[in-house]
Amino acid sequence: MNIRSRAPLRISFAGGGTDVPPFPEREGGLVLNATIARYAYGLLRPRRDRQVRIESADFGLAVNYNVDEAPIFDGRLDLVKAAIRRLGDRVQHWMTINEPWVAAFM
Repeated sequence: MNIRSRAPLRISFAGGGTDVPPFPEREGGLVLNATIARYAYGLLRPRRDRQVRIESADFGLAVNYNVDEAPIFDGRLDLVKAAIRRLGDRVQHWMTINEPWVAAFM
């Protein structure tokens, strides 16, 4: 079974990051942004070989590793690697597309 998702992209006009703790507790924060008619897509797809593959079509990057290995945070698709590491114990087989076009297979 494949699970697909789609989320609109946002454009930040002002204040980006000022709504993320601890900044707003110290300084206050205000963000002005809007969604646009462009999307980030996601797809979860099972794999049987216990491999994780993350691909970014727009960045031209790909990362492969075994599900039993910890991903190396080297600046290449680290946001997706962190999500896989965080959720990997709860999600046994998945693929995601993000950043805005990244695919992870597990």
